[in-house]
Amino acid sequence: MAASPTGALTDQVVAVVASGSSAQVHLLNRRAAGSWDDEWAQSGFVGAGGVGRAHEGSSVTPAGSWPLGPAFGTGADPGTLLPYTQLNAGSCWVSDPGDPDYNSYAERDACDVPNLRMADFSEQYRYGLVIGQNAERAPGAGSASFVHVSNGAAGAASVALPQSAMASLLHEVHPGAHIVIASSIEELATY
Repeated sequence: MAASPTGALTDQVVAVVASGSSAQVHLLNRRAAGSWDDEWAQSGFVGAGGVGRAHEGSSVTPAGSWPLGPAFGTGADPGTLLPYTQLNAGSCWVSDPGDPDYNSYAERDACDVPNLRMADFSEQYRYGLVIGQNAERAPGAGSASFVHVSNGAAGAASVALPQSAMASLLHEVHPGAHIVIASSIEELATY
């Protein structure tokens, strides 16, 4: 991967290039001279609907450039530099567009559908990172976009990687990192 998107926004990018629901994921770090090092690449998945304009229930991973983090997981903090939340039975990602906490993490006794009781996905959420898509929390514009451990298939609006790659990513990613998601290398360069 020759160049990175996002201009001067960051010195670290997780670049996702999707083909259908499959993806190649790269970790890029900017050198002092301004060029980029491709630290590693890993095969993974995006949403079952591919990459594009996401909205609630679309199973499309949002295309664009987004802040990455905080981190979360069902286990103890694996040593990430990002803020980390250990999930528990009350961990809920609010996906109800009518809820004032839409597209955010909340601790709740009741986390009913369409909200996401995160502990119910103990393997996929062993390690995870929040994709900062729809940070303004516009109702219906999409929620629960994460980078998380793969279950071997495409899912909803997230990027999924093997557990070893997620563990490595959590060790490498630092505050200020961005994720850039596109359906081609040419499109990637536009963000």
